[in-house]
Formats: sequence, C-alpha cells, structure tokens
Amino acid sequence: MDKPVDKVSIEINGKRLAVTGYLKDGVSWLPVRAVAEAVGGKVEWFAETRQVQVNGHDLTETIEGGVAYAPARELAAALDLQVEWVGTTKTVKFMTMK
Repeated sequence: MDKPVDKVSIEINGKRLAVTGYLKDGVSWLPVRAVAEAVGGKVEWFAETRQVQVNGHDLTETIEGGVAYAPARELAAALDLQVEWVGTTKTVKFMTMK
C-alpha cells in the first residue's frame, strides 16, 4: 500500500487557491492549469507527446486523474514568479515579481 500523500496549499500574492497540490519525495507538485491561469499564464497541452507547456516552457509533469501536475519551482520559473515553501503549514507561496 502506498504511503499517504500530504496535501499542499497554494497561495498567489496572499490569496489561497481553491485547489491543492501534493508533496512527494520532498517536491511540491501543483495543478498546472489552475496555477497558470490564476496569473494569466498560457497553458498548452500536446496530446501526441503528452507534454504540457506554460508560456512556451516545457515542464516535468505527471498526470493524476486527468490533471497535469508539475513541480512548484518549475511552474514559478515558467510564470516568472517568486516561490517560497512554508513547511509548517505545507503551503507554496507564489509572489509576482515587481
């Protein structure tokens, strides 16, 4: 049996998103489309290669239940966001760069 997965909360500029990600092997995996669209990012899905791009950047993704998830730091880089991990609350905090 797989070990339980820790849920990860997501905040962008102090506002919590309704969706969550998960923590696996020390990496926060977040739903690509929900995060990207929250900051006006462009998401493209290439079915033939099963590859997702955000703002033209290829991401390392995994598909869980029909949703593409990518590592928080990769999403931050593709969306030009600063990222911070708050371990005590299991929250990924994104901030737009000024």
